[in-house]
Amino acid sequence: MSKLTAPLAAWVLMSSAAAAVHAEVSGPDWLPQVLQLPKDMEVVTSREIGSSMRLLRLATTQDAGELLGAWRIALLAAGYSVREPDENLGLLQLSFSGKGINNAQIAVPNRGQKNRAMIEIDATLDD
Repeated sequence: MSKLTAPLAAWVLMSSAAAAVHAEVSGPDWLPQVLQLPKDMEVVTSREIGSSMRLLRLATTQDAGELLGAWRIALLAAGYSVREPDENLGLLQLSFSGKGINNAQIAVPNRGQKNRAMIEIDATLDD
């Protein structure tokens, strides 16, 4: 084996491992696995308040309306109870419950940055 072969092999293995880690974006363990998070998401806030309240705020360049639509379909298919949004509020939102989540809401406030959407996910877990 040449002097270059061992370092090259190590680099290939490390690159492959790094690519595998970044290939699938996962959120906190309390978040339903059926919610596919955007690959470009930036976690702005992630908090646990007490034993049952959770808050996740993330930023993405993906279209928030399309994300919420895909998440709604995924949650329904996975057996979660999904409530229709209150159109009077003028917000993009999705409320759901089930499988360890007493009540959760995903909302897109109107204060996002240009070309980026802020998505807020808050949940109250079952005791």
